[in-house]
Amino acid sequence: MVKGARSVTTETALAQVAARSGVKGVLPAIDAALHSDLVTVAGVRASAERLELGSTAQGRLDRALALADPQAESPGESLARLLVTSLGLAVRSQVRICDDLGLIGRVDFLVGHKVVVEFDGLVKYEGALGREALAAEKRREDRLRAAGYEVVRLTWADLDRPAHVARLVREAVARAGAR
Repeated sequence: MVKGARSVTTETALAQVAARSGVKGVLPAIDAALHSDLVTVAGVRASAERLELGSTAQGRLDRALALADPQAESPGESLARLLVTSLGLAVRSQVRICDDLGLIGRVDFLVGHKVVVEFDGLVKYEGALGREALAAEKRREDRLRAAGYEVVRLTWADLDRPAHVARLVREAVARAGAR
């Protein structure tokens, strides 16, 4: 009980959402909870055991936990990663990339050795500092390309167009491999 209201632990809530909503519905929440150190994978599994989920629900939770990444920094990153990995591509999250001048920055995902995938929620480009953020992002992307990386930028709208994302990422992988 919290202030007289019935409640469950975060671990239990995540297990329940996974059971009902599947991977796409719960992955951003699991990633955020892991990123914030609110839960552990073992804690979510233990809560699921107490719930005695059926095999279908348990399978959904197991898949979500297998795909979970505590390095994800936003729901958009979680869903973009889910989409890219559904193409059969392995990704590494929050990879630091350097060139001859030093650190270029940390990218959302690296596919293979030379394809950067960035999720842009676009919020950072709003307001008074938006123009400056956009210019800084352009300079960073120019450095990534000069260092030999292909860059794929995804937005919320792209996540509703998986075939489009597949084409963008696969074309970038092909270009990177052709060098």
